[in-house]
Formats: sequence, C-alpha cells, structure tokens
Amino acid sequence: MRPTTDLLLLIVAGTIATSVVLSVIVVGVAELIHPETDTSMAAAALSGVISTLVGLLAGFLAGRTNRGQQ
Repeated sequence: MRPTTDLLLLIVAGTIATSVVLSVIVVGVAELIHPETDTSMAAAALSGVISTLVGLLAGFLAGRTNRGQQ
C-alpha cells in the first residue's frame, strides 16, 4: 500500500497533467481551425507549466531516493 501523501501527490499530478494535455489539444485544434490566430502566448504558458512540472517531479523523485537511503 502507498502512503497517503503519495496518493495525494499522484491525484494532484494526474489532474494537472490531464489539464495540460487538454490545453495542448485545444491550442492545437485552434491552430488548425484558425491558423491566423496567435497562439504564442498560450504555447509559452504551457511550456512554462510543463517545465515547472518536470522540475517538481525531479525534486520529488530526488527526495524519495534520499528518504529511501536513510
């Protein structure tokens, strides 16, 4: 069984990942339907969110590794 904090983290990460994936799909569809629309701000915002999530995941995994060695 997983600890409660791990389950909570997985739920939050899954929710954020789902919203990011849906946002990427929406921006992609908007780009296909209306190619003249400027989606650069949305793409930059999504890129920032993805970079932040990768950093958080790396920190979480490093913390888990460190806790497991102690």
